[in-house]
Amino acid sequence: MGEESTAPAPSPDYPWYRPVTDGSLEQGDILFDLPFVSVVSSYDEILQSTADFEIVYYDAIVLTQSCDLEAGKVDHVVLAPFFSRDELARTFKGLEKSDGERQVQRGRWESLYLLPPCQMDGIEFGRRIVNFRQVIALPFEIVAEHARRQDQRIRFCPPYREHLAQGFARFFMRIGFPLDFRL
Repeated sequence: MGEESTAPAPSPDYPWYRPVTDGSLEQGDILFDLPFVSVVSSYDEILQSTADFEIVYYDAIVLTQSCDLEAGKVDHVVLAPFFSRDELARTFKGLEKSDGERQVQRGRWESLYLLPPCQMDGIEFGRRIVNFRQVIALPFEIVAEHARRQDQRIRFCPPYREHLAQGFARFFMRIGFPLDFRL
């Protein structure tokens, strides 16, 4: 269940990732240990202002369009966390199998997206799986400041970034029929 499978090498003209050395924030930015406030109380406790919260840290990828981020058109940034296959296998039955990652890549779970491994100096990880079912929206300034404070950052590059956005759109635009609807 480790990450022994290898991915094909990207073309030198189209790398999967590139380092980010400025303070910009774009779609496809990978942010490690992003803090997120999670409510751990009931709805009634929230209404009574007695709610408890905890800070949860996610590795996440920015989904908000770069043009909206650059133009200041958004107050919140949409992100999706990503995990190792083993972390998600408890939720997605069948993912733990030897061909689980390939099934994600082929679209078996439309809520998941496979990120290729990264082997850049200082930032190395195996394949990771983005979970669109756990979308997070955080204030722009919080995300931008977190990004600025990371010593090293990477960005998922075109055309793969657009493929990720397309997968996200496909997941949210799908239609659920009450019956098996086939013509």
